[in-house]
Amino acid sequence: VAPEIREKSGNKRGEVLPDHELAILLENPNPLMTWEELAYVTEVYKCVAGVAYWFKEINPSGKVIGLWPLRPDFVMPQRIVGRRGYIGAIMEIDYYEYTEDGYYYQIPPEHMVRLPRGVDPLDPRLGVSPVAARAGGAPQSATVSVARTTTLPPFASKVVSGNSSVH
Repeated sequence: VAPEIREKSGNKRGEVLPDHELAILLENPNPLMTWEELAYVTEVYKCVAGVAYWFKEINPSGKVIGLWPLRPDFVMPQRIVGRRGYIGAIMEIDYYEYTEDGYYYQIPPEHMVRLPRGVDPLDPRLGVSPVAARAGGAPQSATVSVARTTTLPPFASKVVSGNSSVH
């Protein structure tokens, strides 16, 4: 069962909004997955890699119509070199680089949901894997490989920039 979306009512639990756009989206995040499947994959990625990413499929009118989990070992938050100057700048993400099968995609932040578990002290844009932490291993900023369960959805090339081959 997807999480409940509630109307904000001060400090009290508000009324459940079953017809809210987010409630409907979470119940069926994409044509291939249910909420339960998306939640399971997300938790596995957070446990193994310390972070999970969802690609937001957005229609031409700007409405989010799908959520697709992306393998965290294929995603790297990026900053434009030389953009500094204030506290907190290290947390800024200019784009996400998604690499698969020799191609990379620059995905704008508005097309991604980043779900970290904790904070990697070497790179606060990443999370900390409880599996690696328990084993005394390196933080997420080290390479982590997870089982192949998802790929960039076929429609993604229409909304990401920088399609080019990496050799």
